[in-house]
Amino acid sequence: MLNTSEMVRIRQLFAKADGDNFNEIANMFNEARRSYAHRQARTFKKGQKVEWIGKRGLMSGVIAKVNRKNIVVDAGAQGMWNVTATMLKAS
Repeated sequence: MLNTSEMVRIRQLFAKADGDNFNEIANMFNEARRSYAHRQARTFKKGQKVEWIGKRGLMSGVIAKVNRKNIVVDAGAQGMWNVTATMLKAS
């Protein structure tokens, strides 16, 4: 996690950036986000109980399958859900 001074430095760098810089920054950000989602997905295992806050509020279920970035969760009567790993929390 970034500390306050690191966040201030990022803001300062954004203030200096031009259009080409923003495109490069956007690419770096998207790659970092994909990498983070992949790392998070690897922390979960099939059969593990999880919970998340979705469109229907707090939901819970059991992991049926772990994909590269998303997790398939069996929420019982509420059906099967494809949930981004970064939204899940072990319960």
